[in-house]
Amino acid sequence: MYTDIFSSVMVNGWKTDPFPIRSGVRQGCPLSPSLFVLVIELLAEYIRKNPNIRGVPTPGDAKKEVKCSLYMDDVTLFCTDGKSVQSLLEACKDFGKASGAKINVDKSQAKLFGRWDLCNEPLPFPVEAGLVKILGIWFGGPGAAAKSWNERLAKVKQKLGFWSLRHLSIEGKALVLRNDALPVLQYVTQAWPLLANVARAVNSMVFHFVWHSKMDRVKRTVMHKEHRKGGKAVPDIPTILRAFFVCGCVRITLTNENKDHSAYRVFRFFLLPVWRRLGWDKWENATMFNWDLPWYYKEIEKFVVEFGLNCVTPSLWKPRTIHRLIRSRDTTEPVSDLPPATATRVTRLVTNGEVVSREACRRMVLNLLRDYTDKDNKEGEKEEEL
Repeated sequence: MYTDIFSSVMVNGWKTDPFPIRSGVRQGCPLSPSLFVLVIELLAEYIRKNPNIRGVPTPGDAKKEVKCSLYMDDVTLFCTDGKSVQSLLEACKDFGKASGAKINVDKSQAKLFGRWDLCNEPLPFPVEAGLVKILGIWFGGPGAAAKSWNERLAKVKQKLGFWSLRHLSIEGKALVLRNDALPVLQYVTQAWPLLANVARAVNSMVFHFVWHSKMDRVKRTVMHKEHRKGGKAVPDIPTILRAFFVCGCVRITLTNENKDHSAYRVFRFFLLPVWRRLGWDKWENATMFNWDLPWYYKEIEKFVVEFGLNCVTPSLWKPRTIHRLIRSRDTTEPVSDLPPATATRVTRLVTNGEVVSREACRRMVLNLLRDYTDKDNKEGEKEEEL
């Protein structure tokens, strides 16, 4: 496909002379990711099938090992002894001779857990004593979750700062929060649950952006409600993020059809007691499990119990579905001097676009109020007070 091809470059409106493409692919070419995956998969298989490289065994089956995890050009490798590390480096050199690819030493680092014997041969890249960053998320010890969240909070704060320069309505700000701020934070939930202090910081940031001040003018619980229930549909970002984390764990362990996947075995090892308490799974004598639940998985049962979601079957655990279910329990915000049924009707009419003026809204409320006060003979007093 790339034999005898030429390209030109536009510089200030002028096109350069054609030059041949002898290595790589054109910038933006849709073939680029596919070709790279085809090539890098050879390295992955070479590592997986190399008997001299010992990976991390997965719970329940000692023959299953995790040796590598690849996402595009980001490669994470796992070894359990010094000989495996040296065999791994040799495998990378062999792959480089065949493909022309090479390890970028400046962008690579190692993280050692426990005592290690590297066979007196230093690694070609630095050994990190603290946390390591993989695909934008920090791992490797205490404080990794907080650091990951704080970095994302800083990005969201910067985004909202730019949007604050514009004169947006509350509906416009809710749209910004849902489509620009939420995805930045959502990415972290694939690895870490939402921390309590982060949830408070997110709420503070959201409503400071909505009101452009530190003082709320309306209760936050009311602002989260839908328009037809008297709210402003401001996204409840902490609850949405918690739902994303729990739904991810459910998807991997309970609705994943690939039971042989390493992620399935690892998650099930830790989460089987939680699923059994919730009635979503059952014991299997051949399955290993861990009673000592890590702190980052305790959020799952807490979230399910807090919102009473035990009866929701695992197949329905999707972030959008769970959030809609939680929001469906919101009651319509009452209106002073109006019965609940009337308040519901008024709110729906006001928010569906039919009422466009303050005077029309006033007439509608007065008419509805008149219908409900005929029996009390207080029509005049109610209208005057309203």
